[in-house]
Amino acid sequence: VAHRLGLRIRESGQPDNDKYLLLDLKNLLMEYQGKDEVLLEIATEGRIVTMEWPMVRVNACDELQERLQQVLGESGFAYVAAD
Repeated sequence: VAHRLGLRIRESGQPDNDKYLLLDLKNLLMEYQGKDEVLLEIATEGRIVTMEWPMVRVNACDELQERLQQVLGESGFAYVAAD
């Protein structure tokens, strides 16, 4: 069963902070390389912008989801969906 890892991030209004958060998330995702797609959802100005991250493929597992949630903190959430 193919899975998709979703990341929803609330824009902080501080571009540097958002940039470093994305970098931290990307580095963590690279530790879990696999076959599952990554979907990035950015909540900005009352709307959600959805972007696929085609060059990043992961093994979407509970451990990765928990670690992503630790990095995200109050800035958003991670979820795994089955296709």
